[in-house]
Amino acid sequence: MATPTVALFSRITREPSEILARLEGESNRLNIRIVQVGKLGVNLEGEMSFQGGETCCNSMKEAMEITASWADFAVEFLGIPLKKEFYIYFWKNCGSWLMSMELPSPCALFYSEEYEEGEWLRELLVTVITASGATTSAFGRHYDDELFKELDVTKILIDLRDGTLFGLGDLSFHIISEALVGTKEMLDILARFEKDMNFRYHLTFTGYHVFDTLGGPV
Repeated sequence: MATPTVALFSRITREPSEILARLEGESNRLNIRIVQVGKLGVNLEGEMSFQGGETCCNSMKEAMEITASWADFAVEFLGIPLKKEFYIYFWKNCGSWLMSMELPSPCALFYSEEYEEGEWLRELLVTVITASGATTSAFGRHYDDELFKELDVTKILIDLRDGTLFGLGDLSFHIISEALVGTKEMLDILARFEKDMNFRYHLTFTGYHVFDTLGGPV
């Protein structure tokens, strides 16, 4: 079964080099390994796309050194438990960095002796947004055609407050910073839509509200 493949982020507050350095510190816990980097650029249709220039690297430090002079680039990782690759894309827009992720189709349903279904992807997405400093991130089928777009924070907050976010179907993931929605407001929202809560919710120790149906409905 085809599953979602794209994770979008609001504007990130850290440089790609700092994000990669933070991910390196979590690579053993997440069972990920960097493979190579490549250039991104605008194609003839005016859209961001892969431009080649693949260069293998064995560490985040090496990746940072290679991409230091690149304007826009992709970083390929191996998800060791899945034995499949995933990608983090970095590009600039109006002087600020943007970021997205492209993941292999089976990862939302992946499970093993070590991970429950959906657990590996949930941990990966929470770790990446925490490293990035973004305030929101989203993963699901409705984002698969928006790979090189910034996540619309205003829409996410409207969808949260009117309950739309809770009905987006299986295999979805949304994470919102406490800086945008405080704990009291979130508890009020959860109480209001309690009957629709066919999703998992938790508040991370880094201050993010997480809603997801990864691994299927609750």
